[in-house]
Amino acid sequence: MPVRLTNHSRSLLTVTLNSGESVHLAPDESSQPLAELEVDNNPWVKKLLDRHWLAVTRDQGEDSTRT
Repeated sequence: MPVRLTNHSRSLLTVTLNSGESVHLAPDESSQPLAELEVDNNPWVKKLLDRHWLAVTRDQGEDSTRT
């Protein structure tokens, strides 16, 4: 399930993902949807979460129910 990163700090954050790519977030900016595996077990994301500088939210997206 896709996730979004949101910067809750007052400065620019650079988050290195598990794939090696980086996401740059201005204050109060949210990222594009990312694969959950990009942030799972990521020590940099955990450090930013512990400091309350970053929020990770699940992207609900479209309804997966088919008719």
